[in-house]
Amino acid sequence: MNGEVTRLMVEVAVSKGLKDMRKQFNRRTLRNAVEHGGRFSHGRFQRTLFETLEEMLRTDDHPYYALCRQVVQEVDERYLLGYGVNLCYESWTQGAATIRRLEAEQGCNIPWCLTVCLSSGDKRMPLEDCCALIDQGMALGVMSYLLEEDAARAEVLCALSERYPQCALAVFLPDERIDDALLDSLDAADNLAL
Repeated sequence: MNGEVTRLMVEVAVSKGLKDMRKQFNRRTLRNAVEHGGRFSHGRFQRTLFETLEEMLRTDDHPYYALCRQVVQEVDERYLLGYGVNLCYESWTQGAATIRRLEAEQGCNIPWCLTVCLSSGDKRMPLEDCCALIDQGMALGVMSYLLEEDAARAEVLCALSERYPQCALAVFLPDERIDDALLDSLDAADNLAL
């Protein structure tokens, strides 16, 4: 099946699940979502993750219920859908399949996630250098990136978000750098989590 069609089907299913959880959040709805995700997970990492989640959610008072309820109720669905599908489908499913294939063919280990330090002190990685790293990573199946940024350069983060719409980008910033102006400038970036 065409990758775009599969992604669209995943987005529709996740969107429906989020709407259902927003309408009436209960433990069974969350357990159903986790079980559903587990049925479509084929990689070793994915199976282990979903088995662990299912085991944790068997405990009725597990703190993840409260965390999930808060996330579902307070985070814009557009961000949950964009980032979640990129992380769980593009990275953990599509990207992981590429990684497993290349590891078997080449006898090497490829990480599923790369950390890139965009800025530290007076040093700033040029956007072109960061894009070159991400391009190389994507060719290997890496679709998740942890970006360390102490300068909060919104223009760089927006450019990365736009250039790599299928990647899950997590940005680590000092708390004092996160303000309303930065959040407003990143409003369109639904594949980026601060």
